[in-house]
Amino acid sequence: MFTREQMKEKAVRNLKELNCFPAYKEKFRRSNVVTMYEGYGGYYVDETQNAELLPIIEDIEKQYNGVIYAVIHNIMEFGDCYTFLWQTSYEEDDAYSVQTEGNVHYTFAYVYNKDCPDWSEFGTVGIVSRFGGLVRVS
Repeated sequence: MFTREQMKEKAVRNLKELNCFPAYKEKFRRSNVVTMYEGYGGYYVDETQNAELLPIIEDIEKQYNGVIYAVIHNIMEFGDCYTFLWQTSYEEDDAYSVQTEGNVHYTFAYVYNKDCPDWSEFGTVGIVSRFGGLVRVS
């Protein structure tokens, strides 16, 4: 199993591979501050912005032993969803970090459905980088 510091290092590597705006990557690397993306714009998840996500992130990280390094918010046909990009602690799952096909990056995530929490689940999602932001495409 990876240590928390190793997971964080891998998460920073993932942010670089996803081509996010460098300031967002550095804020996470230096201060563990996660960025939430809506469209291609990014907003920090901290006590002043998006604070309602902090306990959700903490709970998911503790319950499943990993590190969330970015969040993508989408209103989907099945609910109000937050896609938490995820670095697992399990070495055998590390292959799911970031895979790229063309301009789409596929990475492991936990999708939290705010409208129907029972539909929340882990899986692989497709992401593209636009203007330094991250947009979920699948």
